[in-house]
Amino acid sequence: MDEGAAVKPAAPQFSSEPQPVAIQYVPGHVTMLHLSREKVNSLSGCGDRLAIHLTFLGIFVGAFLSLGGILWLTPPEDPKKYATVFAVSISSVLLTIFFGIMAATTYFARRRELRELQPSAAPSPQAVGE
Repeated sequence: MDEGAAVKPAAPQFSSEPQPVAIQYVPGHVTMLHLSREKVNSLSGCGDRLAIHLTFLGIFVGAFLSLGGILWLTPPEDPKKYATVFAVSISSVLLTIFFGIMAATTYFARRRELRELQPSAAPSPQAVGE
């Protein structure tokens, strides 16, 4: 067989005999929550903000690590360039702290909103299909 040749899959084999099938019903329950449009929009937008904050958090953590490595490993030959890298690394530290706080705030606000949506008394479980 040639290595470059494509292998054709075998054609499916159909049988006229019925195949055994097992069906198992699993009991469960469904809870309907009535939400306003504003609540749904606020919950869906919160995920976008969290993703943006986490993205910039990752960018500035990486920037701080790379600039910190430059400051740690290179001798300060030109004071002006060294001061510039130091200032940029300090600003990346501040932005890392800012986006970390914003991500945590957004995450806990969303978690609190989701807890408020959950009903206080759980409904009695009913089998699906009853």
